[in-house]
Amino acid sequence: MACGGRATRARNPLSPVRRRQARSGIQSKRGTLPGAVGGGIDERWRDRRGLCRGSVKCHRIPGDDFGQARGPAAQRGVFGCPGEYGSGKGLCRGTSRAWSFGTEAEDSVTVTIRLLDGEQTTRLEGQLKEVFAEAFAEPPYDEGPADVERAFRRFRSQVRRRGFRAAVAFDGDAVVGMAYGYPLSANTRWWDTLTDPVPDDLKHEDGNRTFGLFELAVRPAWRRQGVATRMQRVLIGGLDNARVMLNSRPEATAAQASYRVWGYRRVGSAIPWDGAARHDVMILDLVGTSSDTR
Repeated sequence: MACGGRATRARNPLSPVRRRQARSGIQSKRGTLPGAVGGGIDERWRDRRGLCRGSVKCHRIPGDDFGQARGPAAQRGVFGCPGEYGSGKGLCRGTSRAWSFGTEAEDSVTVTIRLLDGEQTTRLEGQLKEVFAEAFAEPPYDEGPADVERAFRRFRSQVRRRGFRAAVAFDGDAVVGMAYGYPLSANTRWWDTLTDPVPDDLKHEDGNRTFGLFELAVRPAWRRQGVATRMQRVLIGGLDNARVMLNSRPEATAAQASYRVWGYRRVGSAIPWDGAARHDVMILDLVGTSSDTR
């Protein structure tokens, strides 16, 4: 998902004062922040796993001078930093909260993506339920209140799993999208739900090989704005797993199209729980490639 190869470092265009500001912030944490997504990163400065290489240029939005954000973007912290962490000079100060990146909006509130752990995600359960209910009420899902409650009984267990992480989209203080998952255990039952035979080496799990993406949803009013793409990139940025796996309804054509654009491939079909519809099992290789495509 991230660009590869080594970039050629350009001459630093900042004044000595701004270079000192940069060194005290983002540059002091080289290689520790996931790259910004959407319009907020110069892709030449991201490494092959989605990590930002720590250059000021990595956090510059092409076509905009530092400090030139206007309207709500300037008030909320220029170029996607949350307001309390923006320096006012187009830079995020060196903090994990700088993992939230947005797209500059002159007349509308910026949507930011925050990478959260299980404890942080648990606090948002009420809003996440609302996202789930809106996103999956329509065809082909047609899920109602009982389905929402069942999903969030699973959620309360999932947030306690080792390595759980969530990329959550905020418009102001409102949650408008979510993507979350965790590494599959060595004895996961995910592969037992497949209805198609697959090679044994494809099914092998060691507790770290596969990151399971369990939910990805965006509220209808915020779709077609790149929110899902940004959440997915933030979620998998910096993972040390070899691949990401998800289940998707084949009738969900828009979701399927996005997964394929992102690099996922279908490896089989599954009935993930009793009474469930057939799902496509899809894999995104993060390390190397595989020819086990169906």
